Amino acid sequence: MVQYGFRCLAAVFFIGLGIDLFAEINQTTLFIFFYLTSLLGVLLAVLRFWPDLEKPGLRLLLVLGALIVWRVAYFPILVFAGWIATLNEWLLIELSLPTIIYPVFLLAVALMHWAAVYSGAMMIYSKKYYWGGALVPAFIVAALVSFTNKADLTPLPDYFVNIEEVVPAAQTATQNPYSTALSSNKEYNLAETTLLFASSSMYQFIPDTPW
Repeated sequence: MVQYGFRCLAAVFFIGLGIDLFAEINQTTLFIFFYLTSLLGVLLAVLRFWPDLEKPGLRLLLVLGALIVWRVAYFPILVFAGWIATLNEWLLIELSLPTIIYPVFLLAVALMHWAAVYSGAMMIYSKKYYWGGALVPAFIVAALVSFTNKADLTPLPDYFVNIEEVVPAAQTATQNPYSTALSSNKEYNLAETTLLFASSSMYQFIPDTPW
């Protein structure tokens, strides 16, 4: 099982290298590989416990729980994986080495989804419920970030949208836009405030890199 997992992660890494080599990356490519990579991480975690659960009902609960974790954690994990990719890019630039983006990004997506499902399942499987002191708050924060309004109440965390509008030119930010939004007089609900606070906190740690 461990060797199978490493082979899958190696495949994810090389797929990321392939994406890096594309002259132009379209939305369809990213949408497909984000989904596949995140679900791969979920699947690897489920397969770890599958042989130990002989009752069909327990296996069904495992799969349903894993899908719930995937739905809730998908967006926060993508954002955090993007931050990890920027740190990797910054480090490679500092070392004067060729930069890679999507191998690190996709690996982070797969591993964090695996960790999210694995840690929750292990807490229940081992009956060490005191882990909930760390896992439950993290789940609540992820849920608030993922569901900021009624439009987010969908069974899937993301949908493919064919964007035909011209993408505006990138501009260098002069200040933390999330911090500015938080300090404005506009009223936000709890979920929106949580999202802005999390984004504002992470924004200041994003290195100045080309990606």
